Amino acid sequence: MAPRDAHSTDRQMRQPVYKIILMISISLVYGGIENIIHCREFRSDMLEEMSRHLNIAWPGEEGISTVNSGVRDITVRITDGCVEHIGYRIFPDDVRDRFIPPQIADFIERYWLSLSLPMKRLKSVSQQMLEDRFVFSKGGLSTLERLQRDSLLSFSCEIGQGNITVTWGEDPRPVCRITFPKDHELILGRKMPENDRRLASEIRCARIDARADKDNLSPLLSPDTVTSLWVYNEGSYLDCNLKSDRYYRHGDGDSEYIPVFDAGRLPESIANLFTDYDIAEADKIRLVIRQIKFGFEEEMIETTVPEFVAFCKRNGCVPFVGIVSVDDDPAGVADVLVIMRNWNIGYNHLLRVTLPLTCVSTGEGTATARMNAFIPSSNVKNLFKN
Repeated sequence: MAPRDAHSTDRQMRQPVYKIILMISISLVYGGIENIIHCREFRSDMLEEMSRHLNIAWPGEEGISTVNSGVRDITVRITDGCVEHIGYRIFPDDVRDRFIPPQIADFIERYWLSLSLPMKRLKSVSQQMLEDRFVFSKGGLSTLERLQRDSLLSFSCEIGQGNITVTWGEDPRPVCRITFPKDHELILGRKMPENDRRLASEIRCARIDARADKDNLSPLLSPDTVTSLWVYNEGSYLDCNLKSDRYYRHGDGDSEYIPVFDAGRLPESIANLFTDYDIAEADKIRLVIRQIKFGFEEEMIETTVPEFVAFCKRNGCVPFVGIVSVDDDPAGVADVLVIMRNWNIGYNHLLRVTLPLTCVSTGEGTATARMNAFIPSSNVKNLFKN
């Protein structure tokens, strides 16, 4: 009896293992794609939900991939293990590079795909489009087949004060024309609480992997008669109270320009510090941000000034800086107002920064800031009117 009992016990112990192997095998055949998807991070809850309804061969590599879903191609973009974009492939690379901001292109591709997926909805697709004010004045959802088939269609993107209009084909008979509001929650696919929830981790993960290319500055610079420096300007904001000016000295070569960053030029150096991330001497300047979140909650974010600026600029923001005050004492501080403005999708990050002046003289130290993020542009103007 002992050998048979031992054999029976061994068989009973192996049965759970067989069941586990069988479950894994079934999962790989029928649900493996979904399991792989859930091993990844997603830029938004919406992208994660969309992934559950896609029967695609999920790309294993980083970067941009085109995968097939039935008869239509889908674009997937993965960066540092994070799924940043899923959508119908509508915009060829040359169109994305030249004619439409990346965040708007991502939105159109993602939104169009989401309408065809069996996602959880409280309303019909037509009602959802109506509430989102996503309007086809020419064409419709089925026009996608024509857009994917004919990559040579003429294209235009018009970004107005409150709406964005995208057109394929020539007037007076375009193939497709859509209009939608300049609403950052709609375009990013994240409501305000989710924006606030994710922002801190996204800032902390920001890195400077390559400096901005400044080899062709000469045509963009103009002489500043007041400072005898060269100035690069991307405009002003809020009735010229905040400016995007960057200041350069002429280097040794005819086309060499060096950004100003020294204690002898404090206002210009402070402006340069917050308008780009190309000053290597500033890499050790820490930035501790108190983020004021939705519902009056707060979160502390620690990064560096260059990494924060790089994060904002790579997400489509243009920095505008206003210096409220600067102490006369070299050991004092500067009170600085910084707005990271995303004109294309209509939001602003507003920061009130306290910067020790020794940060400029030594290239080290810690600045502190209070930040209100994702403020609609109209709200920012109202704040300053008061």
